[in-house]
Amino acid sequence: MEQVLVVMSVLVPIIAGLTQVVKQYVREKYYALIPLIIGLLLGPAYTVFSPDRSVWELVWAGGLAGLAAGGFYSVQNIRNK
Repeated sequence: MEQVLVVMSVLVPIIAGLTQVVKQYVREKYYALIPLIIGLLLGPAYTVFSPDRSVWELVWAGGLAGLAAGGFYSVQNIRNK
């Protein structure tokens, strides 16, 4: 479980940044799915930096990181209103 948290802590800021870039090209009703999809794609890509982890563990970490990045963005939007 600690390994998943370490991977998530690396992926969350990356996913949050990529989400802001992708949101310029996607309709507003899909904004909630963007960080999750990016996380599910970046999770397995993290095997380059951590080859000893299983792919499914990294998919899980990427999905959780995507959900965390999306939640962080939502909290910032509510706070700015």
